[in-house]
Amino acid sequence: GILNSYAIGAVRSDGAVDLNWGIYQIIDSWQKVCYPDAADIYMSVDKLNFEKIESISAEESTLTVSNLENDKIYYFRIVSLHCDLDSIVSGAIMIQPGPNQFPTLTGDVIISSVEKFRLSDDKQKVIYKPSSDEWYVADYNPMSSGKKLSDKSFHADWLPDNIHVACINLMRKDNALYSHSIDLYNVETFQTTNLHTIENLGDYYMGGLQASLDGNALFFYSNKSIGQSESTPLRNIWSLNMQSQELTKLTDFDAIDFEMTDFIEDPNNPNNFYIIGGDYEMYWSNRKYDIYYWNTIDQTLTPILLDAYYDKIESISPLGDKILLESSRSGRSEFWVYNLLSEQISQVSDWHLYGSNKFRTNVEWTDNNTLLVHMSLFDQKGFAEFKVD
Repeated sequence: GILNSYAIGAVRSDGAVDLNWGIYQIIDSWQKVCYPDAADIYMSVDKLNFEKIESISAEESTLTVSNLENDKIYYFRIVSLHCDLDSIVSGAIMIQPGPNQFPTLTGDVIISSVEKFRLSDDKQKVIYKPSSDEWYVADYNPMSSGKKLSDKSFHADWLPDNIHVACINLMRKDNALYSHSIDLYNVETFQTTNLHTIENLGDYYMGGLQASLDGNALFFYSNKSIGQSESTPLRNIWSLNMQSQELTKLTDFDAIDFEMTDFIEDPNNPNNFYIIGGDYEMYWSNRKYDIYYWNTIDQTLTPILLDAYYDKIESISPLGDKILLESSRSGRSEFWVYNLLSEQISQVSDWHLYGSNKFRTNVEWTDNNTLLVHMSLFDQKGFAEFKVD
């Protein structure tokens, strides 16, 4: 048989986990189609040894698993039965039971539409992008209404001086948006300085623009290569020198089938990076990547967290000891924190509490134990904080 028979998800509560799933048809190599008659649910604490905990009928779609330990990681999967075909085993999702955490709204000014935002290093200003490609700048502490900074920018980030913002700007050609230039904006004078113009529209620079910790360079990942333009995937991290405008390729994954989905600079070791990536897969449903550490001087890639989930690095804590991930490892998008010292991962958010009526953005750290997110729910709009142990 091929295709998944079940799409399984989990939400946590105090000492328990609620599992839910949807049934999909199974198709074998001869295109025979059927639906599972029944299935077994398995649980594990190490993702290696699974034990059956329940048998379900085809009509069932939910199950509560109780008497679990809070703050302990559990793994679940479903194995479909019968159909006159081989049994189909779902992917293993993971969940961490515990008390639900509600974010705490901050500030008096409500900015109701925010798709992305970046907080300045001194925590006094914020840049944000609504659903359009326009970026605005506003005082954060205390909050003020925003002023337009740029018209067509995909990525933006603060420089350490808290005055300048770098943006990857876009141009439209043949009804499509392309990376066009990297520009510098002064949030006090609103003057713009061009740093780099992208001449080859095949060179996509739209991946994760970040200012270096010393403010001397801008980092991004791109499909750009020396002498030619590659198609996706985006494989390498590049550096743009702020003074000379020289481009330098910091990683070298051209020779392997590697796709980079995210990266962030190590605060304790400048010009070295935590990277999420892995073997390139054409189909999104098959993309399961891991976390690595890239040493630019040694040109070495070291595994950090090899658990094969599709994650995105949101940000890293000021002390450089915690990586915040947006992950679908529970079958739904939640925030998780990976502690680099203890090598443990823990769940932070509980967005299922709001059902499907939610909108939230990337996350920034305000200190080493506090996360800042923008929420837009029925009656809650604005910036909100999560606490992290």
